[in-house]
Amino acid sequence: MEDYIKESIKMPIIDINDISNLKNEKENYYKLLSKNKSEDIKLNKLPENKITVNYNLFIRTMLLLIILFYITMETPYHYDYYKNREEFHNTLIKGKKYFEKCMNGTLIKNINYSKSEAPNISVVIPVYNSEKYIKGVVRSIQNQNYNNLEIILVNDFSSDNVSNVITEMQREDERIILINNNENRGTLYSRCIGVLSTKGKYIFTLDNDDLFFDETVFDELYNEAIIGDFDIVEFKALRHYNFHINIHHLEYTIYSNNNHNVAIFQPELSIYPRKRGDNYGVYDCFLWGKIIKAEKYKKTINIIGKNVYSNKIIWGEDLITSYVLFRTVYSFKFIGKLGIFRYYNKKTATFTTTNNLLSSSLIIYLDLVFNMTSNTIDEKKYVTFLALDSFQENWKITNLKDEHKKYLSSVLNRILKCEYILDVDKKRIRDFFEKKRKDGIILD
Repeated sequence: MEDYIKESIKMPIIDINDISNLKNEKENYYKLLSKNKSEDIKLNKLPENKITVNYNLFIRTMLLLIILFYITMETPYHYDYYKNREEFHNTLIKGKKYFEKCMNGTLIKNINYSKSEAPNISVVIPVYNSEKYIKGVVRSIQNQNYNNLEIILVNDFSSDNVSNVITEMQREDERIILINNNENRGTLYSRCIGVLSTKGKYIFTLDNDDLFFDETVFDELYNEAIIGDFDIVEFKALRHYNFHINIHHLEYTIYSNNNHNVAIFQPELSIYPRKRGDNYGVYDCFLWGKIIKAEKYKKTINIIGKNVYSNKIIWGEDLITSYVLFRTVYSFKFIGKLGIFRYYNKKTATFTTTNNLLSSSLIIYLDLVFNMTSNTIDEKKYVTFLALDSFQENWKITNLKDEHKKYLSSVLNRILKCEYILDVDKKRIRDFFEKKRKDGIILD
């Protein structure tokens, strides 16, 4: 048996000094080189084999890879709503024409609706200094096939002539309602008072520089919402730059690229629709592109309370609302239809951004989340995340007014006393903000 084992594991012995029997001369050369690194052995350089490259094949292969990459990158969202590339392309052309007609102030059809019938859809638009394009935005709503709706525009103390433009449109369409703020109050306040004044079953909020994609959007949104009894139905969006559409260069808005064409139920934070790469954030926190059941939307605003939305919140106004909204609704559906052209360059914000207003908005959001999260360790982790993530840049604290520094200190001290915040997280918060003591953040 031992002889058999020895025989079966015996390896051929190669004499490195004898290379005459090796077939591959070059292979042997490198074997010798590797086995004799420490020895001073002189080896003659072996002639290198010339490698022939088929450049034609190489070029063809590269071109094929480039074409495949282009198709992969340019294929819009796997046509989750549109049947094929041709249908999608035709839809883009139609959408571009619809956009241009609306911006030119064209009414595609006669306005025809029953004055006695209560609206099924209410569109709410906060307006600020948008004299040049508000008519096109409203036209994109008026030109919808679905006409049982009302259009509520909240003018946030604009300094241009936008109020007169809206008043002129009211003469031709009684569905248009104008609310004027007596001072500049911000997007959140304007949107909230607009929503609270609606009469429709569903509410759609739109910014004053965004336009609908075509005339069928409300038909499909409303039908989906009614048939499935969904609290929220959302569609897809494309960006436009300075009111110009280039169908050969498209860019999807990052928050309307959900590829799950299914109903999602999320009564708790732990199963929110998520933002990509964010363990705690809401997936689709913006309010545009959604039709929302009115009773849920109004309940959300009442939960937030006037003390919150009456503040000039310039960061996270959508996030604040959607955080509460997604804890109020129970059903959500995304459809892949292109429904809105979204303006990317927000030069038309309802007021000039200041560091103090941005920082105070962060405090309000932190306070709201702390109060809204249920008393569980898992949900309170979001509070820790916000507290540590929101004030990383030192200017967000140094630019606060004294009253806001006291407000932040009080919120942090309540967080540190919460039994559902882990001790290790409390230490992280305390260590971080103790460094800000010199800036007026005082912890108990």
